[in-house]
Amino acid sequence: MRDDQIIEAWDRVTPGQSTQQRMLDNVLSGQSSYRARVRLFRRRVVGAVSIFVVLAVIAAMVAPRYFAVGSPIELTQSRGVQATRVNSAPTSGVMFDLVPMTEDEMLANVDIFVGTISRVDVIKVSFPSRDEYMELITVNVDSALRGSLSGGAQTQVLAHPAVSSNATCSSCAMLALLKKGTTALFLGMPTSGASFSSGSAVFYYSDVAQYYLGDPARWVFVQTAQGVQFDTWGWPTLAAEGTPAVQDGVSQVASMDVVKTFIRTKI
Repeated sequence: MRDDQIIEAWDRVTPGQSTQQRMLDNVLSGQSSYRARVRLFRRRVVGAVSIFVVLAVIAAMVAPRYFAVGSPIELTQSRGVQATRVNSAPTSGVMFDLVPMTEDEMLANVDIFVGTISRVDVIKVSFPSRDEYMELITVNVDSALRGSLSGGAQTQVLAHPAVSSNATCSSCAMLALLKKGTTALFLGMPTSGASFSSGSAVFYYSDVAQYYLGDPARWVFVQTAQGVQFDTWGWPTLAAEGTPAVQDGVSQVASMDVVKTFIRTKI
């Protein structure tokens, strides 16, 4: 009831003094309770909005770099190129000449961590004369053997080329295993200063990721239902401890603990 309605109703009746006091106390009590409820409601609404705004700001600060399909990706260091997220790589055949490296050489200057893949994006990098397709792999870190990462962190790893049902790559058996939900041990090369160039155009990996894989074969050890798989040619000492059967250049050991123990003897 509005205040003017209360006054009008009061004027129409002539109660006794004790009744007047009782009515007045009830009216004032009701009005006070109503106003208190309004104030409480307002506080709750304002508090909820404030909490929402704070959570939105925090989410924007910590969210990984997810890109909508077809939308341009902002590149701060790269020049002469454009990048977009696409659904998959086009039909093509990719050939790689892997530079010979020893096991010790591959373990040098890398951060080593185990994590579960939460997302895989395909990135198209457009140079003036051609397009390159890469994979941006988001990893939830479980543990680290070396480097600045620790359990609970999230990082992104860039891999080249992008592997899909439309793209074939004779050296990409390991890269093809990296799917959402897969656990793997990564030898992550920091992206600082790393780039892919064509003519005067340069794509800097650090524009989209914190780490990259040196090639699509030797820099990951992937957990599967049968065991942990890895590139035989790149890791002959570890392969000698694994299963004697090698398929398509891929060896296997029983568990990730075997891989961790081997790596710890090398670093």
